Amino acid sequence: MRALLFIPILFITACGSSSEPGDAPPVVWPLSKSTTMDTLNDGYGPRELSGGYDFHRGLDMPAPTGTPIYAPLGGTVVRVEEALPGDSLERLGKFVIIAHDPHNGVDVHQMSFQHMNSFSVTLNQRVEKGQQIGTVGNSGVGINTEHLHMGYFIGNNDGLIKRLNSRNALRLLPYTHIDYGVSLTKSGSDLVLVLSQNPKSLDAVRIRLVPNDQTEVVLDFETREGMDVTDDDINPYGNILITPAPFDQNDTIFQNTITFQTLYAATTSAEIFITDAKGTVHPYTFSDL
Repeated sequence: MRALLFIPILFITACGSSSEPGDAPPVVWPLSKSTTMDTLNDGYGPRELSGGYDFHRGLDMPAPTGTPIYAPLGGTVVRVEEALPGDSLERLGKFVIIAHDPHNGVDVHQMSFQHMNSFSVTLNQRVEKGQQIGTVGNSGVGINTEHLHMGYFIGNNDGLIKRLNSRNALRLLPYTHIDYGVSLTKSGSDLVLVLSQNPKSLDAVRIRLVPNDQTEVVLDFETREGMDVTDDDINPYGNILITPAPFDQNDTIFQNTITFQTLYAATTSAEIFITDAKGTVHPYTFSDL
């Protein structure tokens, strides 16, 4: 069925690039050192990896080895390491973690910069927004492409990488939201949601399904509500099957098919509410399912 698009019902903060009066933009992208979005070849959340399902806890930005990496926001370097084979963090390779200054009401948060080729900072060093912290590489066990993996974490500034503290870095970074493509159809007793996102706006973090005859279902890629919090790489999650389409930097659309299974044979209508990384809720209504 075709979605009926309504004006978002909640708006917390602007999605476009902005600057503070008399100052440079408050947050910059780590490769362009500007409010211009860096090219992504993987977003945050479900993705296809080597033909299988994977939950990606960060943003990937392709760039040649040696490309400078800049601090998106001022802060303090709390970790500078090279994780070697056999280490529990072996896939990270050379990485830096910065505990960032308070921003938009969040005063405990940090970012990780992984698969680096070289460092430009040292432990406990103060860095300013836009200061170079190292260069892009492909370090780390099993990493065979040159890119920067950037992770964003809330709730701690101690340099530890806590899986359930990870959030979509588009919460912090400047970008402009682009409308989703959304369809919902019924297949037997399943409801099949197809969510399409523009590569410059990979920002969907929460999906709420409200069928006319069943209890609502929530799938939250940040808090992991509706998922297996012990292992978010497990799919399906209960009766929710996520099928990401393959995606790379040259694609014009990123698509997830989410199948809500077995419960919906008698469902005739439903609402879908999709929350983006900035907190705006986008509602869609489907009838005659």
